[in-house]
Amino acid sequence: EKKSDYYVSLTTLRLFCSYQTATNFFRNQLSVLSDIEIFTLHHEQPSVIQSLLTDVSKACPRVKAISLLLKKLEVKMSDIDPSVTDALTIHHIRPVLSNPNITTFRIHHVRPMNVLQADIEEIARSWPNILHISLCPDPLYKQSAPTNLRPALGFESLLPFAHHCPSLQTIGLFLDATSSTSIPP
Repeated sequence: EKKSDYYVSLTTLRLFCSYQTATNFFRNQLSVLSDIEIFTLHHEQPSVIQSLLTDVSKACPRVKAISLLLKKLEVKMSDIDPSVTDALTIHHIRPVLSNPNITTFRIHHVRPMNVLQADIEEIARSWPNILHISLCPDPLYKQSAPTNLRPALGFESLLPFAHHCPSLQTIGLFLDATSSTSIPP
């Protein structure tokens, strides 16, 4: 069954709701929507974020800007278990990496994004037209996983963006400056 195209002139959407509620909205075809900004007041599980991004990638073929933002002052710290490692990974954002037209991608979460240098390389190669990228740069909890499982990103994680994203204007990453090796000029 072919989905109907809803809101045929809607290009920008700003929502203040849970990501689960937003996911229901993106189950409709929104072919001209190009700018999505969703604010949540809750600690959202990575699987819910992945589901939302999967639906956005299917429903919004012309999307260029995606912002999934956490209203940190509204998050109830009692709802977050600091011992649970529920950080976002590249796996959770991969549904939108196949769209090379993304120019803005901002995602905020209670934990740093748990990514490797190879993941940063994949992101930079996937989005050559990116202008603004923010990957959980200011988390509520600074630890995403035990240090023996995933290394922290250092300044060298900026290099793939320099090589593959010539128009990049702003970048937000949670970096561990003490773990960096020297960066070639």
